[in-house]
Amino acid sequence: NNDFWLFWGQLSDLEYELTVKDNTTGAVKVKNNPATGNRICLGADTSEFNATPTPTATAGSPTPTPTVTPTPGASQTRVVEIHSFFFQDLVSGNNVTTVNVGDTVEWQWKAGPHSTTSGNCPPCTGDGKWDSNVRSAGSKFDLMIMEADRGKSFRYFCKVHLTAMTAVLNVNP
Repeated sequence: NNDFWLFWGQLSDLEYELTVKDNTTGAVKVKNNPATGNRICLGADTSEFNATPTPTATAGSPTPTPTVTPTPGASQTRVVEIHSFFFQDLVSGNNVTTVNVGDTVEWQWKAGPHSTTSGNCPPCTGDGKWDSNVRSAGSKFDLMIMEADRGKSFRYFCKVHLTAMTAVLNVNP
């Protein structure tokens, strides 16, 4: 499908910033990892780099159909903190997050071990939309909201605590 995911790991307790650029499309992703004292850091971004370049017009060819993309600066990052036994959206103050296409949801681990895994719970099996895997305090996981998510609602849960720790992510129409 020409999409690429980003996975990284580190065996150090140093703070670092990882910058990855897709040389085909020019898309850039920056990941930050704070110094936490934990010597193991693993991360994943499955929101995909799409390796299919945006079409450009050449002399004598028809104008390409534009792709709807978020206006630069209009998108926001929505933080959801992961505490002992609950997810807390920092805007709503509860376990329901409502965002727009183009926004990024960033889960921040304040305690652990926990995961953010999309899917209904019960039966507490992931549906494949996203899965941070189990992480510890100090970790972060980002999910970019895409056009295909518009108007949808996603339930998610912690793979460690199952039905005791669930939340909802709503995408505005």
